[in-house]
Formats: sequence, C-alpha cells, structure tokens
Amino acid sequence: MNLMKILSIIISKAVHNIVKLLKGSSSHIGGVIALKIDKNILSKLQKPEVIITVTGTNRKDNCNKSCNRPFRTTYK
Repeated sequence: MNLMKILSIIISKAVHNIVKLLKGSSSHIGGVIALKIDKNILSKLQKPEVIITVTGTNRKDNCNKSCNRPFRTTYK
C-alpha cells in the first residue's frame, strides 16, 4: 500500500473527527486535507460500479434514504 495514501486517510479522518468533536461543520475538510497531502488520492481509492448523485436542496434526505434502500440490501 502506498504510504501517502495511508497517511492522507489517517490524517483526514483525524481532522474530520476533531472538527466534529468541536461542533464544527466537517463535511468537506477531511477531503481537502487528503487532497493537500496526496493530490492523486481519488484515483487510488476504491469506487463503486454505480454512482447515484442527488442534487438540489428539496427532499434530498427522503430521496437519499429511498434511493439507497435497494443497494443496501443487494450489496451487503
């Protein structure tokens, strides 16, 4: 395994958890840190075969729950 990949994952998860612990918004800071450490981190991570993107602001939570339900049972 690549050392930079492991290092960027560990540090980004630690930063994410610290910001979350301090009651901050940690939605993207982990990814920003990981990209600063290793610019090619996205190409090194495993990705699912199918990616579903839900955009917009209305009903995102309800759609997310209903869209993910079949995939959770199929690919567990």
